[in-house]
Order: sequence, then C-alpha cells, then structure tokens
Amino acid sequence: MKQKILGTLALLLSILLTKLVYAQGSASDPSEPPELPGKEFTCVLALGDREEQSCRVSVVSQDVVISLKYQTIRVPIRHIFSLNSQVFKVARGRDYGYIYFGFITEPKTRANRTNFLHASTKYEQEVVSLHQQIIDQLRNSSGVSFSEIVPLQTSSASEQTASSEQINHLLKTKTCIRCDLRSVNLASANLFDANLEGANLQGANLSRANLENAYLVGAILDGANLTNAKLNQAKLIRTSMLNVNLERSQLQSANLQRANLANAVLRNAQLSSSGDRKTDLRFVNLSNADLSGAGIEGVDLVGANLQDANLKGANLSDKKEEVWTDSGYIFIYPVTNLSYANLSGANLSNANLKNAILYQANLCRATMPDGTVSNQGCQR
Repeated sequence: MKQKILGTLALLLSILLTKLVYAQGSASDPSEPPELPGKEFTCVLALGDREEQSCRVSVVSQDVVISLKYQTIRVPIRHIFSLNSQVFKVARGRDYGYIYFGFITEPKTRANRTNFLHASTKYEQEVVSLHQQIIDQLRNSSGVSFSEIVPLQTSSASEQTASSEQINHLLKTKTCIRCDLRSVNLASANLFDANLEGANLQGANLSRANLENAYLVGAILDGANLTNAKLNQAKLIRTSMLNVNLERSQLQSANLQRANLANAVLRNAQLSSSGDRKTDLRFVNLSNADLSGAGIEGVDLVGANLQDANLKGANLSDKKEEVWTDSGYIFIYPVTNLSYANLSGANLSNANLKNAILYQANLCRATMPDGTVSNQGCQR
C-alpha cells in the first residue's frame, strides 16, 4: 500500500515538473513573435483586406507603421493626403475615438493608388496622440502631389467613351479604376460600394443611382446629373464636381474633403452627419453653390469656400446621435463647424444656425437668418 502511494506521488511530481519546464520554455521561446510596436486599435482598410481586425499603429521616423494580422503597411507621412479624427465621451467615464486617414499606395498599372485606414480605440488619448504625431510630421514634410498619383485628367478628348461591354463589366464587378465613363447613362444603377478611383464621369447621368460607400477618390464628375442619388458614406475626396447637379441627393457622412463643387446645385440635399461619422466638407469649394433647403446638421465645414452660396432655409444646426460602440452607447452632439469658412456674400436667410461654430468665419455681405447683412470680415 505504502509503495502504491509513493508511486502515485512520484507520478504527480513528474507531471508538475513537466508543466513547469514547458511553461518556462514557452515564456522564452525565441520562435514566439515579438510584441508589435505601437498602440492597439481596431482597424479596417477601405480597400483590400476589409476585415475588421486588431492592429497596432505607430509613427516610426517618417512613416506610419500599420501592423495588421497578415501584413505590415508602412506609409510615408508625406503620402498622407487626408486626415481626420473624432473622440467621444461615453457614459461611465469610458471613451471612444477613431482616426481616419487616406494615403497613397505604391502605384500599379491597374490597381488603386490610394487607400484609407479607419482605426478605433476605447482610449481617447491614443487617438489624440497619434493624430498629433502625424500632424507634426506632416508640417515638416514636403508631401507628394496628389494629381501625380491620381491624375485629374484620365483620358484625352480623342479617346472613345465607354463601350456597352465596359458598362456591363462595371455593373457586374463594381470596379472601374481610372476609366473613361464620360456622358454614360447610369441612371438608377446599383453602384453600391463601387471602386471608381480616378474615373472620368464628366456629364454622366447618375440620377437615382446608388453610390453609397462608393470609392470615388480623385474622380471627375463635372456637369454630372446626380439628382436623387444616394451617396451616403461615399469617399469623394479631391473630386472635381464643377456644375454638378446634386438636387435632393443623399450625402450623409460622405467625405468630400478638398472637393471642388463650385456652381453645384444641392437644393434640398441631405448632407447631415450620421452615426459617429461626420460629413467631411473641410476646405471644399462650394462657391456660388445652391444649398437652399439642404440638411447640413453636424457637418465639418472648416475652411470651406461658400462665397456667394445660396443657403436659404438650410439647416446648419447641431444634431444628436445615439451610437453603439465597443465601449457601449455614446451620445454624440456634433455641431456644424464653419470655422475659417468663407461665407462672404452668402445667402443665409431663414437658415438654422443653432449652435453652429463660426469662429473666424468671413461673413462680409452675407445675408443672415434674420435678414440683416453682416459686415463681419469686411475689414480683412
């Protein structure tokens, strides 16, 4: 009996020693991958591997290093052409925020030459810190000409316009990068999530088309008909949209940063922010544009050019949103930000400017909601 007990104890001791040795070996195992640099975020790429995944993002020298599950992307700071971030206070002291930036990729013959990263986190300070690091580097960077990578002219006038085969291919694959689609009829077309980077859609008929979440970075839409079109969450950064007709279109949470919409018609269009994504109209050119009756609640219009624009009856007030995130429900109160915007000569009669930010805005000769004419900015 005593011998049996001693044998059992010896077996247990052997098992414990084996586990201890294994644990020690695993802790120092050189085959284990080292911890990646940077702070942890939840990342999503606009193109390519679009799976939401854990990642680490850091600024190393002159690069932003994005360490994803299956790849590491190094983005030279000077290749970043669009940058935005938002932070929110959540109930019970928790935070939520994200940073969102567009960057130029390695040019390839037929592939996209740009991409976007959306990186979110529960820690507000991580977003603020990363944004500031990128801004600091951008200030010391010469930058790359965006038009060199995504040309504003995709084809010569002598080239043929899109064939029926090309159009059918677009409708089937939702992809037509840097295509010549001038004057095509795509009325009521389903182009949800379409990839149209750098495409020339000048004079195209896109009325009632579904272009939600479409990728139109650097595209040309001059004179296009987009009445009643759906463009919610579309990426229209640096697009040329001169004289475009966007009457009654939906552009909620769309990104139009640095787009040119001079003389555009946006009567009764909906540009309000939705969810945790603000409609981005920073530095956009809306001079002489017709925005009468448009919904522009909670939109970012910092540095926008609205000279002589018609905003009669437009709603530029703040907007309350309730959004579910990993941190729980957050209540967002985005305000319309018109800081540094040029509103000289604009018509704001009967417009709703409740809680709108007009810091350093130029309102010279602008007709205000109460019918008075402002002289703010006339002395500049």
